[in-house]
Amino acid sequence: MPYKNKAKQRKAQRDWVKKNRAKRKKYDRELRLKAIEKLGGKCVNCGCDNVDALEFNHKNGGGYSEYKAHGGCGRQICLDILARRRDDIELTCKVCNALHCLVKLKRLPNKWKINYGD
Repeated sequence: MPYKNKAKQRKAQRDWVKKNRAKRKKYDRELRLKAIEKLGGKCVNCGCDNVDALEFNHKNGGGYSEYKAHGGCGRQICLDILARRRDDIELTCKVCNALHCLVKLKRLPNKWKINYGD
């Protein structure tokens, strides 16, 4: 039932968020892990499999604007990956994603040599 008083509605929404923050954070983490698993679980370039270092890379750019359009939350991207609605996203580590941004999207010369292992 919608509130007639907008201030009451906003307060109720804020209270709900405070009350359910831990559940929401756990849900988002599990959703992200499922999406990572669906995309293979490792970086497509170097093979990194540390889930904290992995990111969803938009092959054609535009990831930041999409992220902002959904309120600064990656939940929708994960849901789209799990529902197989996206084929323009790949899994990369933070280093490979930054290199992709610089070389392919900003068209800087590829003068970097990255040593991935010791």
